[in-house]
Amino acid sequence: MKQETGKLIRELEGRRGRADLERLRKVLHQKGDPHRQIPCVHVAGTNGKGSTTNYIRSMMQEAGYRVGTFTSPSMEHHFDRIRINDEPLEEDFFLRAMREFDTWKQMGMTMFEIDFLIAAAYFYEKQVDLAVYEVGLGGEKDSTNVIAPLVCVITNIGKDHMELLGDTLEEIAAAKAGIIKRDTPLITAEDKPACLAVFAEACQKKQAPFTQIASISEPRITKEGVSFRYRQKRWQLGSRALYQCKNAACAIDVILTLREKGFLISEEQMEKGLRKAFWLGRYEILREEPLFLLDGAHNVDGVQALLHSLPKHLNLHIICSPLQDKETDQMLSLLKTRGEEVVVVHFDTPRAIHEEQIQSLPGVVWGGDYQEAIRQAWFGNAPTIVTGSLYFIADVRNYLKTLGVKMR
Repeated sequence: MKQETGKLIRELEGRRGRADLERLRKVLHQKGDPHRQIPCVHVAGTNGKGSTTNYIRSMMQEAGYRVGTFTSPSMEHHFDRIRINDEPLEEDFFLRAMREFDTWKQMGMTMFEIDFLIAAAYFYEKQVDLAVYEVGLGGEKDSTNVIAPLVCVITNIGKDHMELLGDTLEEIAAAKAGIIKRDTPLITAEDKPACLAVFAEACQKKQAPFTQIASISEPRITKEGVSFRYRQKRWQLGSRALYQCKNAACAIDVILTLREKGFLISEEQMEKGLRKAFWLGRYEILREEPLFLLDGAHNVDGVQALLHSLPKHLNLHIICSPLQDKETDQMLSLLKTRGEEVVVVHFDTPRAIHEEQIQSLPGVVWGGDYQEAIRQAWFGNAPTIVTGSLYFIADVRNYLKTLGVKMR
């Protein structure tokens, strides 16, 4: 990795702030509107966006298509956010794109806006067959909401980022429904009537076809992964997480819609794509005996989904580092039901939780710096779950590599 690259990434990752869609559209137009030149899919939701994006990519790739994906956060390196056929952004392209960085800085552009610009330009230059863009936050005001997708997806609605998106599920649903475009199909795995009503109204106004995923039945977990019945067919995933069934069902319905729009992909290719798909930091099993599992369950809904998938017979050692702006007490109380105690640790981020925030919670202990807690757990003999912020999971993965742990 070039020294210049590291310096630019550090500068880029320091760019915070609110998106300005008009500013972004102006810059994109100066570049020839690359985001409008490639067919695309738009994926929003509280949980499951990255996994759904990855399932779409894997099935399309299995059919021979070249697929660009834009996701966040990164798990190993900043370039992970922008991928073609699961290969990260090329360094040389990044350096070429970042020649305009000083101009973008003067314009006040954020990291996410610049990343999106680079992604759109990269996918256009490489002439991918399809781009799948994951929303960063919300939907209506997100930087990705300048695209004209073939299909929109809202995976689900949960209470997250309420300080920005609203105090109620209906308000959050309305913010995410902002990605719905005229005459563009919307697919969702959400099942709460109040949220579905928000989506239905938005789709009616935009004359957009609205599909709620069909019922999922007969889920089975084996060492190979979870299988389930959906639309008169049994599907097999490489993940053992039950929560991935809904994300896969969303992706299946996206592929079925894309087939109606001319993309050629067989059921056999869909099956192979689902089996092969793997998403870092989501129910990622690093060791079977004793179990050592990473999962980026970063809000209450995510924790509930994680607990639903965990083996019932295990008394777990739980290490967690949620961000302080989440519903921390509820998350930790839920986790406590699966172990004698929950060890809360600190990692390097301004939003990290502090010791005083957990002192009144029974069965929750402060573990200090995360590295020592992770080291002891890895070399111990207790079945261990490491969960919390996805940024925390990324740091844990990188630290485990220094201990010689092999990663996929």
